[in-house]
Amino acid sequence: MFSDAAAWRRAESLRSCNVTATGKLYISPTGYYATNMAVSDPALTPDSSCQPFPIKPDLSVVGIPHELHTYRVSITVDYRGKGRVEVKVWKNRNQRLPLQPWQAYVHYFLNGATDGITFGCRQGFRLKDITQTPKSSSSFFLIDEEEAQAGLQDLEGSNAITFVCEKGLPGSSR
Repeated sequence: MFSDAAAWRRAESLRSCNVTATGKLYISPTGYYATNMAVSDPALTPDSSCQPFPIKPDLSVVGIPHELHTYRVSITVDYRGKGRVEVKVWKNRNQRLPLQPWQAYVHYFLNGATDGITFGCRQGFRLKDITQTPKSSSSFFLIDEEEAQAGLQDLEGSNAITFVCEKGLPGSSR
């Protein structure tokens, strides 16, 4: 488990390599991890035969169309099997093809200690019309206009958070 995206991208470049991971072991407190044990922010040392893949670019900094003022987002956290998260972004309800890469439009972070999710829009866009399936009894906690948190409800099945991101008004805080 890595606390920042850059460390994850560096680790991902070492796929198919033998590595030594040094860090703090902990038992997975949630169902969306693929294993029951994890290492927090490990230092990775590849063996001498490792041929790393190129480090993937940071997709969260990819430009989005200037004329885009509103977009819709769906984040699905599915605990079944090995667990997975699927993120989709569309310009509007009727659009079939998602906007790519999704990381340019939205971010999320799963908090394993509480089975919670923090999610938000690209900087300069504010959250609107948040819904959750299955419905949460505690609703959402808005951190600011661009980011919110929610508790995941179905810890053995699938959870979906949907929302709209709308460009901030001129003169708004961001």
